[in-house]
Amino acid sequence: MTSIFFADDSTLLSKDLPAAVEQLGIVEEFCAVSGARLNQTKCQTLVLNGHLDPADTDGGGLLNIVPSGQPVKYLGLMFGHRLPSDYQLNLVNERFLSSFQHWGCRARTLQGRRLLANTVMLSLLWHVTAALPVPPAMVQSWQSMLNRYILGRKTVPTDRHHPMLSSPLQFDLRLGLGLPHVASRIRAQRLQLLQRAMTVSTVDRPLWQPLVLRQFERCMGRLHRASNPFDFLLYHPHHKSKWLMLWELHPLWIDVWRQWSATPMDGRIQLPLSSATIMRLPVWLT
Repeated sequence: MTSIFFADDSTLLSKDLPAAVEQLGIVEEFCAVSGARLNQTKCQTLVLNGHLDPADTDGGGLLNIVPSGQPVKYLGLMFGHRLPSDYQLNLVNERFLSSFQHWGCRARTLQGRRLLANTVMLSLLWHVTAALPVPPAMVQSWQSMLNRYILGRKTVPTDRHHPMLSSPLQFDLRLGLGLPHVASRIRAQRLQLLQRAMTVSTVDRPLWQPLVLRQFERCMGRLHRASNPFDFLLYHPHHKSKWLMLWELHPLWIDVWRQWSATPMDGRIQLPLSSATIMRLPVWLT
């Protein structure tokens, strides 16, 4: 895959600088024949290799190289060369907390505030949380702000609120108030992503699946079995384990693994295991 097209925007992926210049020449030739016009001043070239310095990359006057540390927005997410790992999360966190002061006055009843939180405030999070791991402390701060707003009409994070209802009844859909639970929704995103990674059908299989499976293979090392590439689902990604090389995994997939391992066993396997299946399970040494 060397290109991504969305609406009237084109994203070209190149392994080196000469390939990028050649691809840009192809686009210019297409524009000249079709009657379109390529605005080169708006074209930006982002160096994805963190070990390279964009200042040392010469575009020959054709490529507008984005300097290091400058973010570029693409499909709602911020990309950049050597951006801080928490840059995108801090940005969406500020937008989420400020949205309560901007939209909070639009609802007067508890049902209205719950509806507004689900449709407006939380919609700012899901696009980012689907692609980035979120620290538990930040998830807890989001949940605390939601509870303050829906139950106590608070719009400032520093406002104090003492809930008059126990926590289980706050989130119960049948017996309680049915407040949105941020951690559960993020866990659902992780499990859905894991299901896509385990797709067997060649038609529906995502293009990134081989890369993810390769990362897990390198992470498992000698414990990897080619006949059973999903053995890792039966083990917890303990960072102190000498059998696992977690640095081979992208942080998002480490979070996917942790969310799966935190799922109760009765939720993973709803049917009793046969003797043959039990004998084929891996034996983990810790």
